[in-house]
Amino acid sequence: MKILHKITSVCILGMLIAGCSITPKTPSIDQNLPTVKEVRSLSGINEIGLEWVPVHQENILGYRIYRSSNNNGKFSLVTTIDDRYSSHYTDMKVKPNTTYNYTMSTYSKSGFESTKSPITTIKTKPRPEAVGFVQAITNLPKRVKVIWRPHPYPNIVSYVIQKREIGKERWDDEKEVKGRLSAEYIDKGLDNNEAFEYRVMAKTDHGVLSVPSQAVSAKTKALPLSVQNVVASNNIPKKITLTWDKVPNKDILYYKIYSSPTSMLLYSYIAKTKQTKYEDLLNSNGTAKFYKVTAVDKDGLESAKQENGVQGQTLPAPKAPSLIDLRASDSSINLKWLTNDNRAVSFTVIKEHNGQKELIDGITRTNYTDRSVASGGTYSYSVIAIDKYGIKSKESKRLDTKAQGSAQDYPASNTQSQQQSPTQNINNQEEEIILDTSKMNSAQPSTPKNDNAVEIY
Repeated sequence: MKILHKITSVCILGMLIAGCSITPKTPSIDQNLPTVKEVRSLSGINEIGLEWVPVHQENILGYRIYRSSNNNGKFSLVTTIDDRYSSHYTDMKVKPNTTYNYTMSTYSKSGFESTKSPITTIKTKPRPEAVGFVQAITNLPKRVKVIWRPHPYPNIVSYVIQKREIGKERWDDEKEVKGRLSAEYIDKGLDNNEAFEYRVMAKTDHGVLSVPSQAVSAKTKALPLSVQNVVASNNIPKKITLTWDKVPNKDILYYKIYSSPTSMLLYSYIAKTKQTKYEDLLNSNGTAKFYKVTAVDKDGLESAKQENGVQGQTLPAPKAPSLIDLRASDSSINLKWLTNDNRAVSFTVIKEHNGQKELIDGITRTNYTDRSVASGGTYSYSVIAIDKYGIKSKESKRLDTKAQGSAQDYPASNTQSQQQSPTQNINNQEEEIILDTSKMNSAQPSTPKNDNAVEIY
């Protein structure tokens, strides 16, 4: 018994030392302790304020406040106040638009509790109403703009914008915009042709969120349509001409042209134009290039390139003639050749003698008699074909002969082998083929191109 008595004394002493820090689950009631007569209340959205007349009796340590959120009479301890002079308490753990019941008691130094005060019932205020007007602006480049009407509630300090993918259930907080009078948010860094839903909630200075606004949706701007029917020329001297169909998008500003020397390498930007045609000026014959064309709109969005580039080529030089026969005498040397290319409109004979070279231009036949020779002299000849644009072929194979006192035949087969054109039958007689010179000088080669990217308008 002595041991039990000591244990009980230690427990009571501990309770007296701890004061209000120990709250029994089922407190012992002392009917003689003074009771709080009346509890007054005031509610907010997420808080309830309580007020009472304090009990100054010496044996009272403080107060215990109980709360119930339903009508079944089951109260739970909210807090213990360890100062009998206190007369106010704010409950911050309540929900908006919810009814609560409160009661409280005093407790003494000995750990006993008074009977509970009359029940006070109060309802928290509802959350602020939803933002009345919200709109998401669609078809913007890589972004969505959300606008709303500022909330009329004066305690609003910011807006929380929530976002989700179309068809998803969960909303994610996207951004908090400070200021009651703020009215827009721009969601940047989005992909092209991407759709989302948005909603807005106003936030009070106590962190209470309003009812969510209606959900609005928007989609970012899609890329322009791809350029179709790109065609590159292959028969124009010194340049390649590109043409393509006009892209139907109404806000196209210009087209960008890319080129590559082969279909396997990267394509480099070379020019832009507002037209549906572009000329790539080149200072070469028979040069092939590959091209891709894109469309760019007013927002700088560029259409996708074609999967495969289109090949173009400048007009190649005419094929070289075939010098097939020389006939020498003491006073002249006769040359005869095959054209090998129906584009040829004239020929130039290249004559060499004693280290000196002479060009004989403007020949419109497929033979030529050189009377400016000296008996016993050695002469060398080749022929160049020229088309109507002035483009020259490579030289034919060179033949040489020696002027003699008596006529001698020097067929080409006896000196250097020449490949004859299958479309011409040239015999060993002095037959003359006269070319159509009406094509001569009907067109001139284009000016060489600047290698830098250009703009054409």
